[in-house]
Amino acid sequence: MRGQFGEGASVLARYATRFDAVEINSSFYRPHLAKTYARWAAAVPVHFRFSVKIPRAITHDARLAGVSTLLTVFVDEVAALGKKLGPLLVQLPPSLPWEKARAGTFFRMFRRRHSGHIACEPRHASWFTPDATAMLADHGVARVAADPPVVPRGDAPGGTTEWQY
Repeated sequence: MRGQFGEGASVLARYATRFDAVEINSSFYRPHLAKTYARWAAAVPVHFRFSVKIPRAITHDARLAGVSTLLTVFVDEVAALGKKLGPLLVQLPPSLPWEKARAGTFFRMFRRRHSGHIACEPRHASWFTPDATAMLADHGVARVAADPPVVPRGDAPGGTTEWQY
């Protein structure tokens, strides 16, 4: 690995010599302490960004409902990344259909806690309707263009037109 990457004190630091961003997937499975996020931020150059996947306890277990405290804790933890915090990624289970009220409540609540980029990776076809796409755009959320797509139109970006994931 060292031959393909520049020098660095850790795998992350060496990775950052070649790439400008990374998606933290482990946050989906377990929480990380704020000091862990701060250590990661200190290990990479100023231009580097971290995309962080929100916990499955929010998306898969609670299915976006009743997650106020969980969301607050998560947003507080990732804030330790500081200016190196990139998009927060909401990956939804394939069994979660779009429901206007549930989704709208969740993204309003999320926006009260986080003003930065939010990306949503739905994996149920109902999230690819004009109404669902408009709701994401209203909340400034980018719908992920997945490769490979798990549903028809899943490879096309949607939601906000300000940026893409």
